[in-house]
Amino acid sequence: MDQQTPSTTPETGQTGLCTRCPLTLEYMLRRAIIPALLLIGFGVAFLWDGWVQNKYSPTEKPTAYYMNRYGVILLPIGLAWAAYAVMLWRRALVADAEGIGYVGKDKIRWSQLKRLEIPDKGLLTVVYDQKGAEQTLKLDRYELKNFSQLVECIEAHAPQVPTEDKVGKA
Repeated sequence: MDQQTPSTTPETGQTGLCTRCPLTLEYMLRRAIIPALLLIGFGVAFLWDGWVQNKYSPTEKPTAYYMNRYGVILLPIGLAWAAYAVMLWRRALVADAEGIGYVGKDKIRWSQLKRLEIPDKGLLTVVYDQKGAEQTLKLDRYELKNFSQLVECIEAHAPQVPTEDKVGKA
């Protein structure tokens, strides 16, 4: 499913590892799923108290009244956040014989790589040349599944690229 499969580049005939790295469940929970559920839950609670039960009057408890009346806006925000979560869930990084990149976006060809930076443990910054300008792609072990296979794939396809290890240096 999310494993490596061999692939071949048509131009060179090189065989390389193809790695698919979807987002991790922990990243998805913290970034999208839990916030969406909280927003939807509070939106439904405000809808119930302020519109269905009409629990507070504007003269007795104006703050609670207006909070329940206008707190309903959290419901569509939560639904939009849930749609964002679905889009994130489908996001995956792919590294194969051609290059590396997110599905649906332009791939970074292996020949475009300038250097690899390791600023911290579990992080990898890929510096590449895009139309004469230096660009970066930051990869994080916390965010991506199959991170170690991804690093192996990068090392196998770009052995000539210098690596700057900044871990433990002040």
